[in-house]
Amino acid sequence: MKRWIEIEDIKAAVDAGKIVYADSKSYQVKKIKQEYMIVYHGGQMIGLHGAEGTQYERVMNGKLFWSE
Repeated sequence: MKRWIEIEDIKAAVDAGKIVYADSKSYQVKKIKQEYMIVYHGGQMIGLHGAEGTQYERVMNGKLFWSE
């Protein structure tokens, strides 16, 4: 298992084709229309981090990110 804590590392792993989980296996990080999203297996989604250009752009919407 590989764990990531930096936004850039998570994005690079997704771009490299790895399945990246967020907090549990029910949530995966996916790239959708040039945006990185945390997607629940039921279809709901939220951005990987706060909006760019705001004070929240370095705040991730998850605590633990990993792939197997």
